[in-house]
Amino acid sequence: MERLLSDGELTVIVLPRTPEQAEALEQQGFGSLLWQEAALDGPQLIAGADAVISAGGSMSREAAVLGTPAWSFYAGRLGAVDRTLVAAGSLRLLRDADDVLRLRLRKKPPRPAAIVDDGLVVQLVDRILAVAG
Repeated sequence: MERLLSDGELTVIVLPRTPEQAEALEQQGFGSLLWQEAALDGPQLIAGADAVISAGGSMSREAAVLGTPAWSFYAGRLGAVDRTLVAAGSLRLLRDADDVLRLRLRKKPPRPAAIVDDGLVVQLVDRILAVAG
């Protein structure tokens, strides 16, 4: 968190998973970064973000698939999907403090609105169901 905040060009938003995580972040001085408004649409947030840094799981996978630069600091054994995304270069791993210090984040190019359009998601799901059915 301190590394990200040291870069004056970044806007950092933290989405804690539990009230305990939010409380711990507040106690460490990161309370101003916590998103405390209404729930956000995850795919829209990820598609609009310049980068996602996550402990792994669905948010980092969604970012990788949507073309948003994604880093994971998950320390456990990676699942097949994560290993595939890492091999493809879509997901990068942060294994130690040096990896965090080497992070170079930047604005990603603007995307066409259709990429993050809810109608596109519905069309894709309908197509997948039609092919699978």
